[in-house]
Amino acid sequence: MPAGESGLSAQQPLLRSKFFWVAVLYFAEGFPLGIFYEIFPVYFRQQGVDLRSIGALSLLGLAWTLKFLWAPAVDRFRGHRRWMAAADLGMGAVMIAFAASAGLPYWVWAAIAVFAVLSATNDIAIDGYTIELLRRDEMGRGNGLRIGFYRAGMITSGVVLMASDYLGWPGAFVCAAAIFAAAACACLLAPREERRARAPTAGLGREVRAFLAQPHGAAALIMVLLGTFWLTDGALK
Repeated sequence: MPAGESGLSAQQPLLRSKFFWVAVLYFAEGFPLGIFYEIFPVYFRQQGVDLRSIGALSLLGLAWTLKFLWAPAVDRFRGHRRWMAAADLGMGAVMIAFAASAGLPYWVWAAIAVFAVLSATNDIAIDGYTIELLRRDEMGRGNGLRIGFYRAGMITSGVVLMASDYLGWPGAFVCAAAIFAAAACACLLAPREERRARAPTAGLGREVRAFLAQPHGAAALIMVLLGTFWLTDGALK
């Protein structure tokens, strides 16, 4: 057998492995969270933003807490791989916008809010895809890979942060955009999940009532509203 064919046949089982794709996708899920909690605060600080405003980033991070609000829509329209690819491309576009801008443009808070919502949507799609991809008896091994490669994605954002010392912020953001582009391609190459009988999804009103019924649910919603008002008021001043 020619060497080229031997190499290809060795790669095919890996690309067909469900666990390989679980590892790739959860790396792509952890990477934007690291961008949000590691890179953005340091970038803001180097741009002279006060600590009070940097702390407000955590309010935008509530997108991950509130993602249940649009999770039914992601599940209803299916196409998890397309959701993942679109979210990755959107986050990559935000990185390119940061790379092309100087300092802190007026739209920075809106861009980070969009980034957080896209990342949360990516989480929804990846989790839904994995549930449909893996059998029940594969979940244990899959969960181990999910945790490990999710952390690896977060660590990679730290590598991008260190690279900013050598490449500057524009170069670091371009590197992050390249990783998001690669993740989008990987999502489209991932195997199709098996079509399974879909459980009826709860309506938005029911989801909100369930959230408010949880301990501190109402307080969290009030914090979101107050934080949104505070950010909007600060941007207009």
